[in-house]
Amino acid sequence: MKNAISSDLFKLRKSNYFYVCLIISIILSVATVFLMDFAYKNLKQSSTSEQSGVTVEIGNEVTSEANTDVLMNAPTGSSTMATFFGSSSAALLLAVVISLFVGSEFNNGTIKNSASTNLSRSKLYASKTIVGVLAGLFYFLVSGIIATCFATFLWGFGDISPGFWSDTLLSIGVEGLIIAAYVSVFTMFSMLIRQNGGSLAANICFLEFLTLIVQLMMFAAKQLFDWEINLTQYLLDVNMTNVATNFTSKIFIQGALVALGYFVVTYIIGVTSFKARDIK
Repeated sequence: MKNAISSDLFKLRKSNYFYVCLIISIILSVATVFLMDFAYKNLKQSSTSEQSGVTVEIGNEVTSEANTDVLMNAPTGSSTMATFFGSSSAALLLAVVISLFVGSEFNNGTIKNSASTNLSRSKLYASKTIVGVLAGLFYFLVSGIIATCFATFLWGFGDISPGFWSDTLLSIGVEGLIIAAYVSVFTMFSMLIRQNGGSLAANICFLEFLTLIVQLMMFAAKQLFDWEINLTQYLLDVNMTNVATNFTSKIFIQGALVALGYFVVTYIIGVTSFKARDIK
């Protein structure tokens, strides 16, 4: 098992796509900081030019002048830290990395050679998952730390409340669990499809269309059976956003349970399929 993990880590470190996606992840994180800075400055400038008593339209919502005080609070490194770690771009880039990492094992026939050794298939699958999770957490931490550093450079770290570090570290920890759940999903699809292109397509479709499918299911349940159900609370991206923006124990617990649920279910499906099917 240890040798399999070391071998997979070596293969990942030697791959070009790992570093290309890492650079893209860092660039996107830094770009997010500057986009937030640009948006804040524009919003502040437009607000100061308005007369008292007006309303400000934000997206599809209209807020009163009293509420604009909250919107106009300057961002700081501390206030945006959890948000940077919960960036949605990390999941997309991990879908690429995991698809290429696992799919190439089947394309090159490497996985067949590994399976012919004394190492069991369950351990081979576990090795892929562990290395994928390590890669995902590496992307997650590097991108979040660099974005926070740039934000602190632009806006300062800001004042913090007494419970800031405990809440923020807990938030980042749950976000890390969600990243691990994403990796488990991507590994499952890659092991089921067993080729680079198909795995990448399936993983991207999972990211892009799962929310739409869930919303259609909710709409159908409402129209056909008059059921009011909220399935979106079980989506990984929704929980990632909630954990990054709301410091409540309920949201943290829900995010952790949803992440663990995705991880366990997809891991069981993936390893069961891998053990049952022949490797060609």
